[in-house]
Amino acid sequence: MFYVSVIDGPRYGLLLGPFAQHEQALALVEAVSKKANELDPRAWFYAFGTCKAQGTEPGRLNSLFPDVFFPLDSV
Repeated sequence: MFYVSVIDGPRYGLLLGPFAQHEQALALVEAVSKKANELDPRAWFYAFGTCKAQGTEPGRLNSLFPDVFFPLDSV
């Protein structure tokens, strides 16, 4: 599974995902970066990209992208 990820020195996070295809995560890096900058002014200094990870835990910002991910309780 693929995620939009963030790195800040030794810290990292899985922000959006999981996606089955790497291209899906790549297409959203800029949007996630912009949203992170709105939420935290320090985000300008973070590195945003993609990563491959095992598991299916939801990204930390999934709820802020309802056009990509929808809450499970709305199904």
